[in-house]
Amino acid sequence: MGKKASKKSSSTVKPKVTGRTTVGKALELHAKAAAVFKKHGMSCATCGGAPAEPIAKAAEMYGADPRKIVRELNKLVAGE
Repeated sequence: MGKKASKKSSSTVKPKVTGRTTVGKALELHAKAAAVFKKHGMSCATCGGAPAEPIAKAAEMYGADPRKIVRELNKLVAGE
């Protein structure tokens, strides 16, 4: 009865984007993240608040759906 082996090694696990992830962190995680924000009408790539603004709050300010944005960003980070 040993411990179950993890399917993913910590060196291959990609960071997961959530609504609490800052816009700045998302921009650091993938070069095309700015295009996702722009697609949703958000000028986050050039915003001074990007380093501290959570994606969910920024999306709310622009009237965008944070779940769609997070889903698209996770696809980028996962390499899909």
